[in-house]
Amino acid sequence: MNPLLWSIRRELWEHRWLWSVPLVVGAIVVTVFSSVAVRHLGSVGAGADAELRVLAAGMSGVFDLASRMILITGTIVAFVYCAEALHGERRDRAILFWKT
Repeated sequence: MNPLLWSIRRELWEHRWLWSVPLVVGAIVVTVFSSVAVRHLGSVGAGADAELRVLAAGMSGVFDLASRMILITGTIVAFVYCAEALHGERRDRAILFWKT
């Protein structure tokens, strides 16, 4: 197997929060916003076409907010991972060899 793939597998094994935190946040966001969408769609009566269009536009904004929340979570996770990697390099003092 490719050494790069082994390195990626090792990083994901050592830092399980890299994939578990976005997965949990995504599951919570999709569950909450889907239940809100179903609740609002159930309250619209049959034959209310204009009302349904307004509701669809509002729900589009809700799912846009949900996708932004998931992207922000991924950005925070990436930032924390990079900061932790830099801290680990400083602690190991391996970065000093790059300057020579």
